[in-house]
Amino acid sequence: MIYDSLLHRPIAVLMAYAAILLLGFLSLQQLAVDLFPDLNYPKLLIRTRFGEASPQEVQEFVTRPIEEAVSAVSGIKQMTSISREGLSLVTLTFYWGTRMEYAALAVREALDEIRLLLPEKTERPRVLRVDPSALPIMQIAVRGASLLELTDICQQVMS
Repeated sequence: MIYDSLLHRPIAVLMAYAAILLLGFLSLQQLAVDLFPDLNYPKLLIRTRFGEASPQEVQEFVTRPIEEAVSAVSGIKQMTSISREGLSLVTLTFYWGTRMEYAALAVREALDEIRLLLPEKTERPRVLRVDPSALPIMQIAVRGASLLELTDICQQVMS
């Protein structure tokens, strides 16, 4: 039934086919393709420096209060921390789909509330976004006997 009407109107079928091709070609021209799309990675890093303090002091006086303060922020999937000599790193991983602008703002507000509870020698905690496009494409490690020989080989190979 439909096939019969299509067979009797070949010009209409040809025009419909041409219209579909034209719309497809125009749509393809408008389609944006990025080699590295803008990815809103759901991870924040809180870095706080604390002078020459030992890792135990950093853990007790800096890392633990920061963890307690930011644990109330909604959308956190995982929280990890590293306490080194004079440095506290707290990594917050959020669920995909979390609006990171608002999450970063909520984390900053939580940190501002405990700012006076941190020791005087601590710098203000910095909230940093993790951006995968800022990471290097490749990292190369070279091992060997002599640093001078390795440097010469690397310069010859990489040049």
